[in-house]
Amino acid sequence: MLLKEEVMPSVAEGVTPQSSGNGPNTGLPSTPSIEDLQEHTNGSQSDLMSNLEQAGESLCLDDSCFTTYSVKKGENLTSIAKRELEQPFTLNDVVALNKALTPGFNPDQIDVDQIIFLPALRSEDGIQVRAVSEGDTLSSIALRHAGSTDFKEIIALNKEINPEFNPNKISPGQPIYLPKLAPPTPFTPEQAPLPTYESYDYTVKAGDTLTAIALRELGDVKRMPEIVRLNQGREGFNKDLLQIGDTIILPGSPEQQQALLHPFAQRLPGAKLPAGESFYSFVSNHYASRGEVLQVVAINRELQEGFNPGKANTGEHIVLPPQELLRELREEKITFPIEKAKAQLRIHEGYKTEMYYCTAGHPTIGIGHNLSNVKGSAEYKRFVEQGAVATSDEIDRWFRADIARSVASLNNQHGGKLWYHMLDEQQRLTLLDMSFNMGERGLNTFKNFHAALERGDYSVARDEMLESKWAGQVGMRANTLALMMLSGDSAPLRPQSGTQYAHASTPEDGPRVR
Repeated sequence: MLLKEEVMPSVAEGVTPQSSGNGPNTGLPSTPSIEDLQEHTNGSQSDLMSNLEQAGESLCLDDSCFTTYSVKKGENLTSIAKRELEQPFTLNDVVALNKALTPGFNPDQIDVDQIIFLPALRSEDGIQVRAVSEGDTLSSIALRHAGSTDFKEIIALNKEINPEFNPNKISPGQPIYLPKLAPPTPFTPEQAPLPTYESYDYTVKAGDTLTAIALRELGDVKRMPEIVRLNQGREGFNKDLLQIGDTIILPGSPEQQQALLHPFAQRLPGAKLPAGESFYSFVSNHYASRGEVLQVVAINRELQEGFNPGKANTGEHIVLPPQELLRELREEKITFPIEKAKAQLRIHEGYKTEMYYCTAGHPTIGIGHNLSNVKGSAEYKRFVEQGAVATSDEIDRWFRADIARSVASLNNQHGGKLWYHMLDEQQRLTLLDMSFNMGERGLNTFKNFHAALERGDYSVARDEMLESKWAGQVGMRANTLALMMLSGDSAPLRPQSGTQYAHASTPEDGPRVR
């Protein structure tokens, strides 16, 4: 039986203590050990079962709660744990609990109709207790628990329960109490999108001229050419001879026009075309090469419907993208904050020296390293079939290679697309995290998510993340990444420098959710 990395059995992760008046200050009891459970039952399953009328009812001994389950035909412990357990319990917790409560329990041999025990949460007061795992910090614990690295509340709660608690010295297996969380506020699509300011009709009055109309209706005589441009070609329109009762079209204000721009055009630098300048003469003052000018033309056409560089008029908005963005587009790859990605992925993926099966059923080891890709190899046989323990050097080597493959896969697939290069640092971290977790093929199934990114609509992209099946599987990780994706709504474009991996082949792995 191949299990997740063993945790200290004194505290089952996620078990919530019940207030009983035994603990210091807050009434929280001390955490029971496996031996405590055995003492309750004298090692006899029948003693436990005498407290239960049928499988499925719950029983709590001090702080440890569990339910019973009757094994069905064709089931094994792995399939039961995968289907029946609630987060954050693991297969390892099931084995430890049953070994403690049933002498001679063999996880590799369970029979039809056999009663087994499954760990359960107690949530009367909302305060949870879990064991510190190897490599944990208060920051990583807080991130997993509440989606934030702010651990002030954790320190305050633990000092209240245990005045001798030292936040600078936490060790594997040590019980740590986690504050209750407020019920999550569901994300809903924005109800107030940017207002759409349409051009509007104006009826010519006695004494009107285009200059007078521009001054009175638009507040600036310099906007008269916009009126001409909007009405040119309309039947009966003559800019030099307005007739009383004629209907002409007036544009919105400059602020209203800016609000109508594509979200990417709002985030990029831009300017109004000065009087006496053509598009090409103006843009050539800002860019050194013809290639860059052509890139600017392409971007303006993509972001401004109907844009024609040869017919740009005075006052027309021109997008002037940074040269760093143009360089990235030419190279068809973006840079990722690799060191930040490593730290974030280690927290989200965990660190396991023994093989375990992720929630998608893939044999996994290290920091989210999928062994399905090397099935039949010596590496597969060693860790999957023989149950070997990985070294830190092996885990680090896999981790660096897996990140490199994810980066290369993203750049190969999306490099050169404007939406991809417009992502800020937080959003790049988010996309890399999702690709590492699911594989590029899994990420590609998020069609509406990608469509929202192409539009620069990060609110919708966030909602698509949170409403997916994936979000239900990874829990708090999805909430954290959704908030990171939303950062681009107001963040200006700041191209990041950092390690850039060379292109590599797309990894042959399907969706992997842990």
